[in-house]
Amino acid sequence: MKDNGFDGIDIDWEFPTAAQKDIYTALLVELRKQLDAQGSADGRSYLLTIAAPAGPSNYENIDLAQIHPQLDWINLETYDFTAVSSKSTNFVAPLFPAKDDPAPPTHNVDAAVKAYLAAGVPADKVVVGVRFIGNGWRGVPNINNGLYQNNTGPAKGTWDKPGSAPSGNFFYQDIEENYIGSYSEFWEPDAKVPWLYNAATGIMISYEDPLSVGDKADYVVANNLGGAMIWELAADDPQHSLLDTIAVKFALRKSTPRNVLPQQLASQAESIVNNFEQTDYQHHEIIDVDNGIYDCDCNGFVGFVLKGMAPEHYAMVPKEKNQPRPRAFEYYALFAGLNQQSRAGWCRIDSLQEARRGDVMAWRFSEIEPGEDTGHVLFVAERPRMLDSGDFAVRVYDSAATPHFDDTRGNGEGQFPTGVGSGFINFQVDASGAPIAFQFGPSDPTFHTFPIAIGRVERLQV
Repeated sequence: MKDNGFDGIDIDWEFPTAAQKDIYTALLVELRKQLDAQGSADGRSYLLTIAAPAGPSNYENIDLAQIHPQLDWINLETYDFTAVSSKSTNFVAPLFPAKDDPAPPTHNVDAAVKAYLAAGVPADKVVVGVRFIGNGWRGVPNINNGLYQNNTGPAKGTWDKPGSAPSGNFFYQDIEENYIGSYSEFWEPDAKVPWLYNAATGIMISYEDPLSVGDKADYVVANNLGGAMIWELAADDPQHSLLDTIAVKFALRKSTPRNVLPQQLASQAESIVNNFEQTDYQHHEIIDVDNGIYDCDCNGFVGFVLKGMAPEHYAMVPKEKNQPRPRAFEYYALFAGLNQQSRAGWCRIDSLQEARRGDVMAWRFSEIEPGEDTGHVLFVAERPRMLDSGDFAVRVYDSAATPHFDDTRGNGEGQFPTGVGSGFINFQVDASGAPIAFQFGPSDPTFHTFPIAIGRVERLQV
């Protein structure tokens, strides 16, 4: 990786068995640890990603709740729901199930994405796979336009040599040039995918076209997912019809490049929380990355991550002359002093429901005494969840003296009851949706009302 200047490592293990579940988790934990150590030495961060299965028989052998904290994102292989070896024709990558589809209800893009989200994978870590290669079958009877029918095996594909076994793989360029127009074209409105059939040749082809990949791109945007990955780019036509359709859909979401800085901050904080060797809450900061030691308060933890990942943004936070780093009330002062349209490195987020992974939240106490706590500062780990009470629970990454709800620090009696960790803090909001009070954790029976502000790092103007 270093010798070739790569950005990180992608693991494509297809696929771990039930007996390999713990081995796979351990592999990713160790890789994350090694990449973080190398990144610390190099003054940068390295990516760790995986290619992941969309079928439940495979993803049930992966501990998604344990592995996603180690990963920057997951390339979900949301295709091949029907392989060329299938005895019945069907769709390669239906977005949703068709109402008459004989396949299990799990065999579609939406079901796979929802399974990963239900396992706790953050939406912005889920990347939807889009296959530019179609599957074709031969010996398909002229019933239901070739859909859901028996077949005699894969059809001769785009690159199959004479005398070789048919692969059934059709590049989109080949489909566009040699099949569309001479084959009958059909569209499944529920699944949002096309197919081709020729009764004379008995060949049925399931594939993606600009309309279907556009629907998948819309789905990614609507569900705030991490993006799309392509298998494979070489299958597109010379005009890049499929790729450009996806790119245009994503470009319409924002006129500027995606701001990935908050994600990078959250990933770094998450990695520390999941891989430290020693942590304790204390105002005298001792951080030793090589040995995994993070003995610090909330200011030290947030400041360490910001200084390493976004040093120019960190320098914008005001700091007292006699203090080694900014304190919680100074983060609050910075965010509260911004207007919502500020783009000079930081912007203010007014509504709690608009908070996103990697945002920084801070509050200040009414009275600030020398040498005492001034408030609290933390990273938002995932978007807020509304509780039945109408309050909101927000998972955070921070360093704390007492645990939050559902906290990695346990109930305060574990090996590391204080220091860096992750848990839920409950918040109340006013009529505008702004946070006005918090409940820190199980040991805190009431909500406390203090000034609260949320900031988000933005791309610096060049």
